[in-house]
Amino acid sequence: MNLSTVSFNLNKIVELKQKELGTEDSGEVELLQIAMQSIDKRINYCKYHYQEFQRNSCDKALLQERLDSSFDGKSIRVIYEASVIAFLQNLHSLIDSFPYALNLIDNKFEVESQAVGWNKDFIEKYKCFGYHEKLDEIYSNSIYHKLKGLVNRTKHKHLVRIKNTGVALIFEKISFYSNGEIQVINGQDVNQFLIECYDKLLPEFLTLCNAVEKNKSTKGVKS
Repeated sequence: MNLSTVSFNLNKIVELKQKELGTEDSGEVELLQIAMQSIDKRINYCKYHYQEFQRNSCDKALLQERLDSSFDGKSIRVIYEASVIAFLQNLHSLIDSFPYALNLIDNKFEVESQAVGWNKDFIEKYKCFGYHEKLDEIYSNSIYHKLKGLVNRTKHKHLVRIKNTGVALIFEKISFYSNGEIQVINGQDVNQFLIECYDKLLPEFLTLCNAVEKNKSTKGVKS
């Protein structure tokens, strides 16, 4: 799925919520606007860091790093590692922040409730909405679970080592929970994983956003 084929209107979602609440708005619209702006910014950050990684992990750069580790006076490893981490962390934050925004769009919990998040109880609350299936698809997505595991390890424990073979970058080991079990992947190609995230997971997330917008536009709730 190509990013250019998926679109949704952030401002429209805010406008629809504002129209729905009218004079009963007690600050929810402003919070939703901030949440939508953050989503928009993180999408753009993901695009930027992905492009930076692709530009700085070409065959020439990888070979140069093996020879003397610098390119135009800058550490090649620092450049491509920073791009990898920035892309993955922004994509993870983008997806992880969505339940907060969704709860503002179609309220089921208190705004700051700890129950708001990617969990079965939260998703179950939206089973009567037209986008429920898309919501569940993200929750069970294997790429998302791998992304979550990798980002949480780099954030809370240690950076995952990246090996430069001269022709490719390889994560030494990725471990994450999936279906209640620890999954371990050795030798994951970094570029391949980022492509999966960018070409599959990110468009799937945007498709969910699009479904939420359409549902709000039609006030469509399945009976």
